[in-house]
Amino acid sequence: MSKTSRELIEFCKGKLGTPYVFGMKGQVLTEALLKQLAAENPKVYTPQYITKARSFMGKHCTDCSGLITWCTGILRGSANYKETAREVQPIGALNEAMAGWALWKPGHIGVYIGDGTCIEAKGINYGTVETRAQDTPWVSVLKLKDIDYSEQVCESAVPSAHPTGWFKEDGGVRFYLEPERYVANDWYQDKGQWFWFDGSGHAVRNNWYLYKDNWYYFGADFAMVKGLQLIKGKPYYFNRDGQMAKLGTRFMVQVDKNGVLHFPEEESAEIPISTGGISVENGAGREPEHTSPGKTEGKNPALAAYEGSEYTAGAVQPPVTKAGTASEADRKAGYAQGERRISDAGICLIKQFEGCRLEAYRCAAGVPTIGYGHTAGVAMGMKITQAQAEAYLREDLRAFEKAVNKVLECSVTQNQFDALVSFAYNLGAGALRNSTLLKRLHAGDVKGAADEFPKWNKAAGKVLEGLTRRRMMERQLFLS
Repeated sequence: MSKTSRELIEFCKGKLGTPYVFGMKGQVLTEALLKQLAAENPKVYTPQYITKARSFMGKHCTDCSGLITWCTGILRGSANYKETAREVQPIGALNEAMAGWALWKPGHIGVYIGDGTCIEAKGINYGTVETRAQDTPWVSVLKLKDIDYSEQVCESAVPSAHPTGWFKEDGGVRFYLEPERYVANDWYQDKGQWFWFDGSGHAVRNNWYLYKDNWYYFGADFAMVKGLQLIKGKPYYFNRDGQMAKLGTRFMVQVDKNGVLHFPEEESAEIPISTGGISVENGAGREPEHTSPGKTEGKNPALAAYEGSEYTAGAVQPPVTKAGTASEADRKAGYAQGERRISDAGICLIKQFEGCRLEAYRCAAGVPTIGYGHTAGVAMGMKITQAQAEAYLREDLRAFEKAVNKVLECSVTQNQFDALVSFAYNLGAGALRNSTLLKRLHAGDVKGAADEFPKWNKAAGKVLEGLTRRRMMERQLFLS
């Protein structure tokens, strides 16, 4: 069965940040595959290109046409996509009804995702990025042979306002704070229960989440669990803040007159506390005692909105945790206080330039480092998963989000905020605070502020290619 235009768009969004290597179609890059591609494409694979490609060893990689092939499973090059297209229109005909069509020019292809933007595997120095369609000299718009366009992605050029509250969407549930803004990468409290939303805005369900060196678990009703929980046959204890007990934790269990177990943090030894009780998972998640099948009453609003949906997020297993605690006020700060957070697009930009290593190594300064430059609590020999590396990056970025929010004295767009966080993360919050860039932005000179980015491309007095490319991408994001 052909992929739909909506599936193509969502697939491409999920591959943002994927490295570009010519000839790759989503495979994991190996030395043998690199040698084969170099032999087949000697004009492309120069010594410099091979060196760059080797930095992506062990990762899924793609080229421009490979992004579409990866989704459909049908191998074609960019020229063949045009030759086999059901319909070819000049770029001037591009409109919102064409979301999911391909954008084409000789030697290159991308996917239009609507609202004037596209996703393209742009080149080895850029990877897979979201860009404005007008920034690339596209020639044609292609209705692809391998995609099912029977379901229109964009109903109209001006979509109707989305209601606020809980809604089932794209295989999960989201909480809309405003008609076009849902909670993402953040906590949100509703009716006394806490929920965590991932980068796509979906509430986490039946899964672990690492936040500020503490593990949390979210049950079948999406809510953060507390108390004693039996998860996949193993008992865990979570305190009143939802944090899993760590190695060496000692506490005394009390039994009330009804035989109910209670822990020291609970407020009463006589009144049963539902969030501190024992819940059992039957392999698929915690079954809340207060819910009944087929009835909305008694269920929390997230579960009520979700009924009949299917959520397939991959499970995360808890590793050995490190000592340390998190401030409750800081942990649950964010959207509730109106504080701006970096978007997925901004994080993808940062990931392109930071690189990721899943085993601890010593940086140039000799500090044990892991993931995307994470150093807190890292010891040599430590290993993490890709999901944990991304969780660490988001937590490390939190300090820079706060720093940017603190120094801003004017309103900015999401893309401008993302560019400033990337700038601060790379150069330090002090560099932004004292910069001409910030002064010009506060003076209302957006163009002048953008033109300051390229000036920060030196290290030890030398211009570095990597810094030059990063500053240009930050500038482009800032102006988009």
